[in-house]
Amino acid sequence: MWIAQSLKKPLLVGIVWFLLAFDGKPALGAESPEETEKLQYTSWGLLYGWIDAREEQRDGANNEMDEYTAMLLSSLTYALRQEGYEFSFQEQLKESPVAIGSDLPETPRPILYGLERAQETRSRWLVVVRTYRERTRFIWSIGIYDGLSQTLVVSDSSFLFPGLSALPQLDETVGRILANWKKKQEEVVNPVEVVEQRQLFKRTQDGVMVYLGSPSQGIVIGTLQEPSLLAPYIPMGVGKPLSITLEKEGYWSKEVVLPKGITDRPFRLPALQKKTDQAWWAATTLARLMGAELGRRWYVMPDRFFFSLSDALWMNYTFQQGAYPVFHTEIRGEFGMYLQRAVDAPFRITMGMALGGIYTWIPAFADEIGRIDLVMDPLFIGLEYHFPTWAIFIKNRFPFALGTGYLDRAWMEIPGMGPQFWSVGVLIK
Repeated sequence: MWIAQSLKKPLLVGIVWFLLAFDGKPALGAESPEETEKLQYTSWGLLYGWIDAREEQRDGANNEMDEYTAMLLSSLTYALRQEGYEFSFQEQLKESPVAIGSDLPETPRPILYGLERAQETRSRWLVVVRTYRERTRFIWSIGIYDGLSQTLVVSDSSFLFPGLSALPQLDETVGRILANWKKKQEEVVNPVEVVEQRQLFKRTQDGVMVYLGSPSQGIVIGTLQEPSLLAPYIPMGVGKPLSITLEKEGYWSKEVVLPKGITDRPFRLPALQKKTDQAWWAATTLARLMGAELGRRWYVMPDRFFFSLSDALWMNYTFQQGAYPVFHTEIRGEFGMYLQRAVDAPFRITMGMALGGIYTWIPAFADEIGRIDLVMDPLFIGLEYHFPTWAIFIKNRFPFALGTGYLDRAWMEIPGMGPQFWSVGVLIK
């Protein structure tokens, strides 16, 4: 293990990796005459940068290098030295060490600056290391650039949980990227143009966490609190699609793909749909225009199966001389489900069944207490369009009266229209 051979005490890692860079004479690799005149094939330079976002570091002015960053640099330096590569220069990245996700501007084009330094020192290779230390994770990205073609050759990024098990993982990371690098040198590779800007995301909702990749294996880009979020620099090929994941507590997570990758245009993130376990709704129907219905839903599975209990009150009146207003109220319970596959789909189809009772009375007849008609809906269907915290819906019932009151035992219909019991309403999550 490289780190086990080169590091004994975490407090000395910063000194050790620096001394390793200059200890001993470098072995020479194969060079072509053209490369020798311009750049030394076995010479490499280092740009590094780290951000410490741990709570104990937020209020302090501690500028010492993070110990895991030093371990990673030590492992990288030792491995390259064992391969016969000569260390030429090291510099800290020319960008402000602000928290990931900050929209503060950084010094432009740091990679181009590093490639210029490589030209000045006649170094063929430029290694760029960025690390981010938070309370529970240590995140890093490594990129190796070819000073001859001035393109990115290989890159790698990952994270670990600080502890003793981190040392072998850092060595494995270095070994993996160097193996890929050597393999690339043996192949005929077309130069890859790498973007130099940072992606700007436009906010749609507050408090949304943005990850590069998946939340479990990806890298935290930041949290949307301001109107926009400037992501940290990510060395990606121009036009290469980039997958990000959005998360917010109480909302469904969503994977989004930037089809053209990182560009200089702001990318507006979509809104996440709230996970619904309870909701209120209000509606009116074609047959009950002089009234309204109020109900509440309880979801057995969020945005999948639900029970609903509602109460409707309406009046029938012909507005003719000698006519009396007739009042109705219906208490109704229903069980429904969503048919679409995605639980967070904006457009949804519902289907279910219901059972209710309609009480009818005529206030003009003081001696008539009214009657109750039991009604069963073997089927209702509905269409809903969802926004993050509310939705609009339209629903049609197919009720059957059981003949317990004023209604006959038969399918209910609107005269001249058939079973057109359409409801239009609003759902508040």
